[in-house]
Formats: sequence, structure tokens, C-alpha cells
Amino acid sequence: MSSLPTITPTPPLSGPVTNSVSLTLADINAYRENGYYVIPNLLSPSQLKQWRTIIFSAIKDRAERKYKFPTVNEEDHTNIDFDYYDNVFTQSVNLWQTHDSVKQILLESGEVIGKIAAELEGIDCVRIWHDQALIKEPFANPTAWHLDVPYWSFTSLHAISVWIALDDATLENGCMYFMPGSHKQWPTVAVPMKAGSASFHSGLLIHGAGANMTSERRAAMAIQMMPDNMIFNGKQNILTKKQMNELRIGVSVFNDDNLNPILYKNIK
Repeated sequence: MSSLPTITPTPPLSGPVTNSVSLTLADINAYRENGYYVIPNLLSPSQLKQWRTIIFSAIKDRAERKYKFPTVNEEDHTNIDFDYYDNVFTQSVNLWQTHDSVKQILLESGEVIGKIAAELEGIDCVRIWHDQALIKEPFANPTAWHLDVPYWSFTSLHAISVWIALDDATLENGCMYFMPGSHKQWPTVAVPMKAGSASFHSGLLIHGAGANMTSERRAAMAIQMMPDNMIFNGKQNILTKKQMNELRIGVSVFNDDNLNPILYKNIK
């Protein structure tokens, strides 16, 4: 399979993420055919510096916890399963809920990141499901192949994530890998990218990451997004025990802006 086309943002204006990205029909079709799309330099150098400062400060402020698939602990969003994943990555989930500076840069990025996600998936409204700071430490294990949606507390064909490289992601330090068109065929594609670049991928696309074979860490920030009016499917994922006791399967429960803020909405 030929490599995916990429698009080049126009020069940044101001704010956390303001690079203007105009998707063409070919761009959107490439995403829908392959399940992912890469945008080089989504963050300008100054924006990248700001994101790194804010996110790394938030990670340091919060006690870092190891996240091990597949079983999520109810209260601290850490897992209690396989030792192998102790050495895959360090993860901090929902920094936006505990750090106003992270919340600000995510919500202010909505007119770019949220709009791109909405256009790629053909939906009018995009909400944050959760954010996810991912630190692959030196000599960390590969991230196993997986899909996102089966873990989440809602089911949608239009769930989408953005994975923003905070460090250069290379073949050596554990860049993302995708299986383009996973529902149709099974080639694997390594996706190295420079710090500040971003990939958007479908919640139903099989993906993983390589081992970090270097002496430096590899950091990234991911935002998991969902359409409006999602229905609770009974899965816990990032939900607390209290939420699980209160929620009812089959009910639209994720429209609370305090818990799942709107990142972008197309006002027609």
C-alpha cells in the first residue's frame, strides 16, 4: 500500500493550537479508507514548547501511575493485570480534570483539533472522552496491538483519537504503528513523526507502538473524542465506582459539559 498523503498547515497565528488546516475531500477519503491521518507540525515550535511545559508540569504534579491493560481499577484509572505492561509506558489520564492549564490548552485547541476530528468522521459535534499523557520510558516494551472502542463506556463507529508527539517519535524510540484499513487487510505501517506533529486515528483501527530502544524517553499527548449523545454500554473504562452505580445502560449520559466538554461543534 502506498503511503498516505499528508497536509501542511499554514503558519500559526496565536494561542495553543491555531494552525489552519483545510482538509480536502481526498484527505477525508484517505482517512476513511485507511483509518488514520497524519498532520505534520500541527503545533508550531512555540506551541509545542507550551504544551510540553504544561503537560509535563501536570504529570509531575500528579503522582504517576502505571497503566496495565486490560482491567482498569475503579478509582485511580490504573490496572491490576500483567507485569509485562509495567514496562510499556507511564500514563496519566484526564489531566484536564485536575489541571486548569491542561483544560485550557485542550479546549482552546477545539477549533483546530476538534474541527479536524469532526470533518474526518463526518459528525457535527465532538466531545472529549478522556485525555491521556503517554510516556514511553527508555528501553520500554512495545505497546501491544489493540483497538480503542472495545475498552470505552460507549459504542460508536465515529470515535476518534488524536495522538500528538511531544518528542520526536522514531522507529527506535517507539513511534506509533497502524494497520491501515484493519477491517479489510492487515499490513502494518510505522508512523515516525517530528515533535509537534499529530496523527488522528479511528477508534476501530488496530494500532500499537514499538519498543523504546533508546536511552531517552518518548512522550506524547492523546485526546480521545466521541460524538454527541453517546449511550452508556455498561463498560467501566475511566468511570468511577460511584458513576457506575448511578449510570443505566442504554441511556444517553455523556452530555455533561463538566465531565465531557464539547471540543468542537458545527453551528449550521
